[in-house]
Amino acid sequence: MTGRNIGRLLLMSCSITLMMHMYWNAIYRAPSPQRQLIDHSIPIVPFDSIRHIRSVDDRTAENVTRMHHYAGNTNTTGVSECLDPRRLAGKIYVNSNISLAPTYEQIRQLNVIPLQFGHRKTSSCHGEQDVAFIIPLRGRDAQFRLLLHHIYPILRRQRIAFSIYAVTQAGSGLFNRAKLFNIGIEKSLEDRNFDCFIFHDTDLLLEDGRCLYRCHGKHPLHLSKYVDVLSYKTMNYTLECPPPGFNNTLQLFGGVSAMTKQQLRDVNGFSNKYWGWGGEDDDVNLRLWRKGYNVTHVSGEHCSYTMVKHGRESGNPTNSDRLKLLYDSTNRMKYDGLNSLRYRTISVERNPLYVNITVSIGDGSKDARYVNKFLRNACNETLGG
Repeated sequence: MTGRNIGRLLLMSCSITLMMHMYWNAIYRAPSPQRQLIDHSIPIVPFDSIRHIRSVDDRTAENVTRMHHYAGNTNTTGVSECLDPRRLAGKIYVNSNISLAPTYEQIRQLNVIPLQFGHRKTSSCHGEQDVAFIIPLRGRDAQFRLLLHHIYPILRRQRIAFSIYAVTQAGSGLFNRAKLFNIGIEKSLEDRNFDCFIFHDTDLLLEDGRCLYRCHGKHPLHLSKYVDVLSYKTMNYTLECPPPGFNNTLQLFGGVSAMTKQQLRDVNGFSNKYWGWGGEDDDVNLRLWRKGYNVTHVSGEHCSYTMVKHGRESGNPTNSDRLKLLYDSTNRMKYDGLNSLRYRTISVERNPLYVNITVSIGDGSKDARYVNKFLRNACNETLGG
C-alpha cells in the first residue's frame, strides 16, 4: 500500500471518529427527547450556574473526599475503593416532567445491575454502609417512577449497597408521612440489618451526583438544604411555641435526610401523631436536639435538588394541631414513635426495583383526642387561643 493510500485511510478514520463524537455529544449534552431514557448521570453544565466553583473535573476528588468524610468513612484518604471520583457525575440533567416518566419495565431495562427485590449489593466494596431508602407514598405513581429513573444511575455510580422501600398509605384519610417513615424502618429491618436510612420525599430530584447518599456516624444529615423552589436558600426560623428549654432557631430538616439506626433508636424514630401537612420534620429535629445531636446540613455545592411540580393532595391539609404537638415533642418522645407503632400490613410486593409495602394506619381520631385532652391550653397565649 502506497503512502498516499495510507494517508487517505487515516483521513477517513479521523473523519468518522469526529462524526461519531459530534453525534454522541449532541445526544448527551442537550435535554432532547433522544436522551429522556438514557443514563443521565453525566456532567451537563458547570455547577457555577448555582454557586461559583472551579470546573467539575478540578474539584471532583476534593469534594468526594469531603463528602465521604461526612459519611463517617475512616479511610485516611477519605475515598474508599468503592468511591472512585471518576465514576461520580457532576451536574445532572434533571427531567422533572411527570408526563415523561418511564414505565417500571423501562427503568428496569435501563438499570441492568445485580438486584434482588430492590436490593443492590456491591460485592467489591467491604465495610461500606447498607442503606435503606424509605419513601412515603400515596397516589404519586408517576412521581415515584420519575424518582426511580433519576436515582438509580446515581446510586450505581456511587456503588452503595441499597434497598428502596415505598411505604404506601391505603385509603383516603389524612396522610401521615412520619408514621410511614416508622413503618419503613420497622419493615426494612425485618429484611436486613441496615446501617443507614435515607428518608426521601418522592418529589425531590438530586442535581449533582457527587452528593453522597450516606450516613454520618455521629450526626444526622440533612441533604436537601438547597432546593430550586426555595431559590437555593437556606430556611432558618424560630418556633412560635417551642418546647421548654429550646431557644434556638431551626433549619429545615425535611425533604431528604439521613440517620443511622442508632440515631433513630435514640430518638424513638418519628412521632406518629402528625396527621396532614407540617410539623413532623421539626418534631424529629427537636428530638435530636434533646438527645444532644447536631444536625449536619450538608452545605457543599453538590447537594441541591429540583422539586417536581404538583398540587397539594386533598387528604393532606395543613395540620392545625402541629404547633401544640411541637410544644409537647420532647416530653412525648419516650412513648410516641417506633415503640408505639400500630398499623395493619395489607400487602408486601417485592418488585425488581423496590419493595412496596401497603398499609392501613388508621384515621388519626385517637391522636386528635390526645391533643384535645392534654394540649388544649398549650401555647394559647402565644397562639392567641
